Amino acid sequence: MQVIIALVTTSIVATVIMRKPEWRLEYIGFSIVPLVLTLSGYSFILIHESPLFIWMVIAIILVLYFLFMKNIAVFLYQPAKYITYSLEHISIYSNLMASFFLYVSAAMFFILGVGRLRYILLYVAISTVVLIWQTFWIQKIPQRRAWLFVIVISAVMVQAFWALHFWPVAYYVSGGVLTLSLYCLLHLSRMYVTDMLNRATIIRYVTVTGLAFVIVLATSRWL
Repeated sequence: MQVIIALVTTSIVATVIMRKPEWRLEYIGFSIVPLVLTLSGYSFILIHESPLFIWMVIAIILVLYFLFMKNIAVFLYQPAKYITYSLEHISIYSNLMASFFLYVSAAMFFILGVGRLRYILLYVAISTVVLIWQTFWIQKIPQRRAWLFVIVISAVMVQAFWALHFWPVAYYVSGGVLTLSLYCLLHLSRMYVTDMLNRATIIRYVTVTGLAFVIVLATSRWL
């Protein structure tokens, strides 16, 4: 519990330190990325015993955390050095990594019997809503148009997790499939909301995601 409190406090304080008078949702939007990334990473390494693996995960989290906070600082205090869309890109990468940690952790919790399925599904639903909302928010998509996609995509991800829990696959497979699904749905919905979606884009994303599914499932050990 002390670790969780420390991670939450650090993520929130790091954002509050860079406060601006006009900020409102910015406090929430900017805090979500480091908060979810660190908490999901912590839950991901809880049952791993390999020190090398644990330190690799910690290194990935630290790099993403550093890049995100650095880009916020540059955007606020050195705008001339800021690279356009850097925050949006690093936010997407961090959220996708966090989603992988979250979905793998949820699958592990179910397999190990840590919690009832209904509570794990609620955990997946809330986490997915938060990640999708933050992704749309930082990409400056109007909230009135984004909320429908937040709800629909979250419902799809919960249904997908529920379906996958019947499959005799390892938790890494479930996490990988769900993360790929979220990646595809996020990009397609973002392009639709911004009126950039076309047939070629749909075919490209569906094809790439489908091939990734095949590779993950074909190279995985079934239980």
